[in-house]
Amino acid sequence: MKKFFALTLSLLLLLMTAVPAFAEDAAEQTQAAIVVPGVVESMLNIYEETNYGQRFYAPARDFIRDSDNIKKLVFAALKSLFLFSDKDLDELLVQLNDAAVGALKMNPDGTSAYDIRTAVSGVQNSSVAALQNSGRWGDVDNGGAIALPLAERIGADNVFIFSYDWRLGSTELADSLRDFVGDVRALTGAEKINLYGNSYGCQVVAKYLYEYGSGDVIGRVVFNAPAWRGTRIFKALITDSKDDLIFNIDAGARVLLRFILNEFNAEPVAKLIPKRIVRQVAYTLIKNTVDKYLLYSPGLWCCCAVEDYEQMKAKLLDPTENAALIATVDDAQYGIMRHIPEMLEQAQNEGIAVAITMNDGTKLFAGDNIDGDGVIDAVSACGCEAVPYGKHFTDGRTGVHVSPGNNLDLTDSFLPERTWVTTGQTHGQSYWDDVTARLIPTLLLTDEIATVFSDPDFPQFLDSHCPADDISLVLTGGAEKTLNPAAGKITAEIRNNSGENNVTLTGVTVCGIPYIASPALGTLKPGETKTITLTPLKKSADPAYGSVRITYIDSGIIPLAKSRSFAFKIG
Repeated sequence: MKKFFALTLSLLLLLMTAVPAFAEDAAEQTQAAIVVPGVVESMLNIYEETNYGQRFYAPARDFIRDSDNIKKLVFAALKSLFLFSDKDLDELLVQLNDAAVGALKMNPDGTSAYDIRTAVSGVQNSSVAALQNSGRWGDVDNGGAIALPLAERIGADNVFIFSYDWRLGSTELADSLRDFVGDVRALTGAEKINLYGNSYGCQVVAKYLYEYGSGDVIGRVVFNAPAWRGTRIFKALITDSKDDLIFNIDAGARVLLRFILNEFNAEPVAKLIPKRIVRQVAYTLIKNTVDKYLLYSPGLWCCCAVEDYEQMKAKLLDPTENAALIATVDDAQYGIMRHIPEMLEQAQNEGIAVAITMNDGTKLFAGDNIDGDGVIDAVSACGCEAVPYGKHFTDGRTGVHVSPGNNLDLTDSFLPERTWVTTGQTHGQSYWDDVTARLIPTLLLTDEIATVFSDPDFPQFLDSHCPADDISLVLTGGAEKTLNPAAGKITAEIRNNSGENNVTLTGVTVCGIPYIASPALGTLKPGETKTITLTPLKKSADPAYGSVRITYIDSGIIPLAKSRSFAFKIG
């Protein structure tokens, strides 16, 4: 009997000593991720007077729902167009804008003029599971889109969205992120947290890592479309006069319409709107919003390009009245935006796995003819060498870190072997593409992809599509999936990305040479994919870079002939 008790006691002691080890192993295996979205992607609510708890733009809905106001806007627009009188239109636009963004007003010291808070706050309310269960997903869905594929991998209870007041500076927000990371660790039991930053959120994550980041706390980080060194658009938006306004209003308006009404072929509708009216409306709304409400937003000033900062600060800020604001933004401009390489080196030395995903191939809305993703130029995003939009390097350079279109050279970028570039997307859209939506979670949650050479399905330069584009094309033939017109036939997969419209493919050229498709191109239904073999009609010299150009007809409300080009490496 004594032996029995002794054996039983020994087993109990063994189990008691083993439990902490088991618990420690379980904690190490727990994966948790935090998504840090960009500017305007966290919903802000009003907490004053009759609008208590409503979204900041709620008063604008009442203005729009008033039929008399709609009539006044239409008549004022016609008066502006035909009589060149803008007074009535400007007054109505200012009233509408005041209702939409008036609550966002900032004080000269960089603080909020009104009681505005994030619609979602606290770790308990910020997981994907909590947001979906509470019906609050609409408050974060734009900035939180990448959270869904992450949740599919590690569970909706382990993916969190860091909602923040995007008007504030990266220093203050980095402090808040430090607390948020601690709370997520405590709630989930995860030893290390994985961080995903998007756009301005990348500045917040960078500042956090530089000041507080530790390999004991953070496992992996992915920076998507980083606004590390700001954007030239900031300067373009706050120029003095309508004549000096270099912001590409036409392009901006059309891109917005593509996203808002992409399935209704809104782009040709945008082209029908007289440029003068578009410019007048945009200028009035931009100037009213920035000058009257957001000129003193530290968050927007942190998005000022580093090369423009001192000039714009001297021009727009008063050293005495705006002293507190200047101190806040100075800390961001000189405390992190000029130290991104050091931040990345420090993080990697701590054992943190860091990756960058970005977009290129779009002229900046600022109208500076800079290659970028419509908002952030490629140089600011990853420190690479880039040529003006639509151009290519005159020396025809090639190499493992040179883009297929010969317009980007990442050889001397911040992280040459840990930077992936998507062509065909505008700012921060990469997680809406089926290729990059798989790449980002893999980088953030696993060690499967160590460098740009690790997986042939995720090369350094990926062709993708804008969510508003109708078609996408992926090469499927050949071990390296590269383009080589001199080699003859090419196998490709074409997909109709539209949710409702058929597209009729009418032609294809490769590096300017017509190709015959087999089977015939024909019509693709919404969501349909077709694999084709492309055969050249004549031989081609082997160029330094190449592209496939597809012509097609979109069968929307207004049938529209379109074309799209896809750049590839030469095999």
